[in-house]
Amino acid sequence: MSKLWQLGAAELVRGYRDQLFSPVEVVSASIERAQYHAEPLNALCQPRYELALKEALKSEQRYSSGQPLGPLDGVPCTIKVCVDTAGDVDTLGSQLLSQAPAAVKSAPSAERLLATGAIMIAKTSMPDFGMAGSGASSLYGSCGNPYQPDLNTNGSSSGSAVALAVGACAISLGTDLCGSVRNPAAWTGVVGFKPTYGRVPHHVSKYGHHVGPMSRNVTDSRLLYRNIVGPYKADTMTLPKMPNEVPDCSLKGCKVGLLLNGVGMPSVDPQVAEHVLATAQLLTDAGAQVIDLSAQSIWCRSMTTWIEYLGFIGLPWARSYSGNDISKIPDSMYQWITNSAPATVLASANLMAEMQQLRSQANDLSQDYDFILSPTISHTPFAANLYGPDNTPERHIEHLWYTGVYNLSGQPAISIPAGFDNHGLPVGIHLAAPLYQDECLLAWAQIVEGLLAFDNSKPLA
Repeated sequence: MSKLWQLGAAELVRGYRDQLFSPVEVVSASIERAQYHAEPLNALCQPRYELALKEALKSEQRYSSGQPLGPLDGVPCTIKVCVDTAGDVDTLGSQLLSQAPAAVKSAPSAERLLATGAIMIAKTSMPDFGMAGSGASSLYGSCGNPYQPDLNTNGSSSGSAVALAVGACAISLGTDLCGSVRNPAAWTGVVGFKPTYGRVPHHVSKYGHHVGPMSRNVTDSRLLYRNIVGPYKADTMTLPKMPNEVPDCSLKGCKVGLLLNGVGMPSVDPQVAEHVLATAQLLTDAGAQVIDLSAQSIWCRSMTTWIEYLGFIGLPWARSYSGNDISKIPDSMYQWITNSAPATVLASANLMAEMQQLRSQANDLSQDYDFILSPTISHTPFAANLYGPDNTPERHIEHLWYTGVYNLSGQPAISIPAGFDNHGLPVGIHLAAPLYQDECLLAWAQIVEGLLAFDNSKPLA
């Protein structure tokens, strides 16, 4: 049997029910991994080990009496620091907010997760304001990659990805504004799922922001997803809860779009492209029809527009938090936000109109395919202390183009590990489905995951 910290959430729950091991044993193993592997990599920012052990004892007692609290009772989890949990400080990864007041109320996603009996080991780190495809933070330092600590994890759900990869938890909640769940998953060899916009609620509506499950396998991401979705009255953009029906998916006759080295997009590293093409071949061999969509201009137009939108929302954030003291915001990040933002009110109005048009066009195109296959990230990891490939503002998020397009469109998308590059670093592939087809996408992802058979036992931190 695998070591306790290597088991997934579904395996843990089965083991608890069959009395193969206890929540106290599992949480103790997760805490040990957290202390000796996740903490040195700066993945965790607010550990709560003593409380977690007390909660594990209560969980153990519930299983002994045959009355678990919910479907994730006793499963060790982490939650990204920007997802509010009552009594904890949301620092947004920035020195500017290190003394912010503690949250009075938990975010609905966190509240729902913890109501299942899942046990939070710690909050996880992130880069400043989540506005970077990097694990570097002015407050927490650089979050190192568990496969090579001097290299980057990507971001912004960097700490969550590392905590999963080293076994400090079985599931985690991240957030995704330009691939921030999926990108760090790709560089650390775990799974990151961004549901359809509106499936998982926020305190209040935040266009383009997604809370998403992270785990070491697709089964666990589906399990977590099903327990955090559904309406929330304060978030007017939330969608009704859908039936948990697993569609009958077969790759034979499946229609797959392929996006690789898309027109106008940053070129994909050959080692990354190799895994995408190998996956496409596996799908073809299994009976799928793979159709190249890389010449379509919608992807490039969507991402250039989304970058402008990130500047549009990011610049007011940065200025409101920093006041006159912008020295505490990483310079390349601030310059990128400033350079990306619309210059006038008219430009802002045109931006919003363009976004709606592109969202419609992207979804019209996607309707013809069961899912679209692409790289998750075009690059391989850069240095851990950088906010982008070389910290120049112009290149700040060039490696996020293949994920950010689906934040604009709102479509469900997932990153799953495909293998390793020549340096032994994980490479992720990305699948995206039409709007509202979350359960279908998870089903497809599980099939593809089985074909790829990624070995997630390698990170030694």
